[in-house]
Amino acid sequence: MIFEEELKAKDAINRLMLAYCFNIDKGQLDDMAALFSRGTWIPSPGSPLKGQDAVAGFLNDFVILYDGVPKTRHVISNVLIDLADDVKSATAESYVIIYQAVDDSGPQIILQGYYNDTFTFDDGVWCFNERHVFADGMGDVSKHIRS
Repeated sequence: MIFEEELKAKDAINRLMLAYCFNIDKGQLDDMAALFSRGTWIPSPGSPLKGQDAVAGFLNDFVILYDGVPKTRHVISNVLIDLADDVKSATAESYVIIYQAVDDSGPQIILQGYYNDTFTFDDGVWCFNERHVFADGMGDVSKHIRS
């Protein structure tokens, strides 16, 4: 029974991590921000943004959209989720590569890095508590983020 609960928790957390990527890539910036209604997002570089409104404000002010989408693909891998013994909180680490294809030059890597996440199980749902974005390689982000 506990094993089944752990599998369900890890699946829900994985889906939350993927929702982050899909929402950004589809240009659904407010939906991505909603993932932090109870949490904090720490972009790299940048200051911590606490709550949905702060994250939405940042995204809507700085992310460049082309016909409603940023033309990016956030690809995460090497996902390692660790659940607390009581299965009410968790941590996760993952690698991220962000590609962008804006013109005829094809997809370009604009960021490589990793995410350090914490999650809580609150009111029957898993939520981001904190996502810290670490960039350890940057390409040309001038077509993705306004300076």
